[in-house]
Amino acid sequence: MTEKMVKLTLNGREVQAPEGENVLQVALNEGIDIPHFCYHPGIGVEGSCRLCLVEVEGLRNLQPSCNVVVKEGLVVRTNTPEVEEARRGVMEFFLLNHPLDCPICDKGGECPLQNFALDSGQSNSRMEFEKVHKDKHQVISDHIMLDKERCVLCNRCVRFLRNLTGREELQFRNRGVVTEIFVPEGKPLTNGFTGNLPDICPVGALTSREFRFQARPWELKTVDTICGECSLGCSVQTWTKKLNVLRMTPRVEGGVNEWWLCDRGRFSIKKNLKGNRLTEPRRTSGESYTGSLEEYVETLKEEIQKLSDGSFVIAADSTLTNEEIYALHQMVDVTSGRLFVQPKEALHQVYASLKASDREAHFPKDLDHADTVILAGENLEKDHPVLLLRLRRMLAAKQIDLFTVGSGSLGFEDVRKGHIEVSDSPADIQKFFKKLQSKSHEAFSEARKVHMLISDQWVSSETESGIRNWFKSCPEGWKFSLLLSGANTRGMLDQWDDKTFSDTLLEKEIQQGRVDGILWIGSVNEPEKYAEYFKGMKLFAQMATEDENCVEGAHWHIPLDTFLEKKGTYTNTFGRLRRLRRSTRVVRKGFQTLEFLSALTNALTGNKKLELSQMYENVSNQLPLYPKRLEEIPESKETYAYLERAQWR
Repeated sequence: MTEKMVKLTLNGREVQAPEGENVLQVALNEGIDIPHFCYHPGIGVEGSCRLCLVEVEGLRNLQPSCNVVVKEGLVVRTNTPEVEEARRGVMEFFLLNHPLDCPICDKGGECPLQNFALDSGQSNSRMEFEKVHKDKHQVISDHIMLDKERCVLCNRCVRFLRNLTGREELQFRNRGVVTEIFVPEGKPLTNGFTGNLPDICPVGALTSREFRFQARPWELKTVDTICGECSLGCSVQTWTKKLNVLRMTPRVEGGVNEWWLCDRGRFSIKKNLKGNRLTEPRRTSGESYTGSLEEYVETLKEEIQKLSDGSFVIAADSTLTNEEIYALHQMVDVTSGRLFVQPKEALHQVYASLKASDREAHFPKDLDHADTVILAGENLEKDHPVLLLRLRRMLAAKQIDLFTVGSGSLGFEDVRKGHIEVSDSPADIQKFFKKLQSKSHEAFSEARKVHMLISDQWVSSETESGIRNWFKSCPEGWKFSLLLSGANTRGMLDQWDDKTFSDTLLEKEIQQGRVDGILWIGSVNEPEKYAEYFKGMKLFAQMATEDENCVEGAHWHIPLDTFLEKKGTYTNTFGRLRRLRRSTRVVRKGFQTLEFLSALTNALTGNKKLELSQMYENVSNQLPLYPKRLEEIPESKETYAYLERAQWR
């Protein structure tokens, strides 16, 4: 349904905005500065800070702009002398007891309070009494530090935790000047989204323990990239100083992560970059390779070409980019080899059926317009965390029914309409879909527009037929999305061809003696068992991120990039193309995954070196729904700090 647009006048300028939007958000969208603390578009209107006062024609008193709803013909002035004087008075109250510790505050340089104080021109204080002192430097979770003196009581953090995570882990207590944020019963925060608190806090009351005292924002360079910890591909900025990635913050992208990141992704920097990383190729003896990339790939090429026809295979994990997967397909074509990937054959069949049925949901459009959401087989907080925040925000904003289907607790107990217990056994899952086909599930009898989110863990050879039949026979108005494990599983499914197989078949291939050489990309499940298989091979090369993941007995150990070091594209679980940009470099220059795989492919095929953009165009030529060029992939450049005008001035 298209939003009705109305005309209003802002500071003498006529603008258009959706009917029902609040004036503050319209002004921010138009680039008009209105200071505010308590309002955040992802959390909603509060109206408690009284800083966003504006003059509205026809109303006697100044109004908080976040509480003024846009309608046709509305006339608003945001910069009159009366408005500015009133804001100065409100700001004076905020600054009465605020500590003068800006030089050591981690919010320094990106603090709205600093900027608003500068704009109001208040360089002196009339406060003659001792300031109210509160607790400082209180550790409230693994990642968050609380400084109560700096808090301006905007209530953003309390509302975020209560409304979006479903946990009231921060609350207010006391009244007047001694009102403060506190942790009930002193228990640390346990939700998986605590890293958002420093982002939404408009002052330095909530700060990240990982980033505290590491750097000032003007010392850092930002890179627009994505998170690769799950298949949502959230838009992020990485902040680097001398190639050290110090923090990760979200970019605002309505079609993916909105304003948020989960802790698992945000704080994965240490896991991905600080471990015992493999940084250059290494021989069986443990001796590092010191030669050039060209010499190295020539050696590998000769070893691969010595193998009997069709006996060379590649096992690839789902962290590879679309361009790296394309290079692997070129490699198996020229060697008459085979590519074994993590997605199961049944998942490939279900995915192909969904696309052919025209029942795949357009995310987030179909989700936003649904009256019923069914979450099947997935605990979102564990597997696709940020999607949980979107659903909870939708449930709070409009009338929608949410059902969970699966085994045990899948979350949403406080807001869902119902839960259908289905065990994880394939037989019970198959029975559930047959019951849906027979239209005997009373829970969904009144549903008209349904968005069903199905975990790929529910897809197996036993359940495949039931799921595929349901796609074909479901009522009009039903739409489906597959929630995929792995960063780029969908990209692998999109490039699946007749030489692609599930890695569940690989062990049987090895046992039958059909594999003489293997390039294994990623960790090896059951390494002790596979180490025995590898002993008899003429070539076993493994690409791994850390020493701990390397299998003994490999002829070569080759470094593997993490998503923070990659450039290229991922395809997220909803089919949206996501751009990766390199934030740092850990692996020896020239041996990054894309460069290495491209060089080896070119050596085997005799082709010329292709730039990233050319490789992407080759991928998009095979897949008509992909944008034709890298530059055509839609992405947001905005952060909420930008919308709040909170950057360093």
